[in-house]
Amino acid sequence: MDERQETKLIEFVGEKKKDYYLKKWQKDNNFNWAAFFLTLLWLGYRKMYTPIFLVLDAFLAIDIIFLLIEIEGTLINRSLGAALSGWLGIGGNLLYKKHAQKQISMI
Repeated sequence: MDERQETKLIEFVGEKKKDYYLKKWQKDNNFNWAAFFLTLLWLGYRKMYTPIFLVLDAFLAIDIIFLLIEIEGTLINRSLGAALSGWLGIGGNLLYKKHAQKQISMI
């Protein structure tokens, strides 16, 4: 990450949180516990609305399919929810960094 891009990311996350995020974004294998446990709330807090709508649309489509073919999908929905939590726990920091970079490029 070049110095100019780093400066813009610091402006995006704020001066108070810059050390925390720059440290998190430099590590490759760090786990985001907030993203793991709060999933959609964490995405909303970070203002990443597109992933929220994609996840909700996917769950709605799956539920409609299960309703149409008349099968119980509780286990599958729980499994997908657990997979989503795991994915956000592992990749949440990278997802937020990409979101920040995209927002910066739009400004």
